[in-house]
Amino acid sequence: MKGDPRAGRRKGAVNRATREVQTLARALVQSPRYVRKLRARLIAGTAAPAVEVLVWYYAYGRPRFEVELGADKSLARLIAEAAGAVPVTDTMPSLTQLLRGEAPVQ
Repeated sequence: MKGDPRAGRRKGAVNRATREVQTLARALVQSPRYVRKLRARLIAGTAAPAVEVLVWYYAYGRPRFEVELGADKSLARLIAEAAGAVPVTDTMPSLTQLLRGEAPVQ
């Protein structure tokens, strides 16, 4: 091992530049003028969609997504069903079949 393991920043410590940018960003978003303009853009529907999504996440939390895979459902089949663009066939191997080596990997 090279060097002193006690030297340098601790794991997870934020560097000075990051702290400065964080301070600047917080001052910006806490500005009453910025909040008024953001609110106006959100109400008018002109704010970026990603901004609106973040506002919902901060207000109510990020929704939980769960996908249940069983012996009869493969990941490829779930993706194909969700996309609706790929025809779903019964010849798609299940995740269990792939893991057991019972289905050819394409």
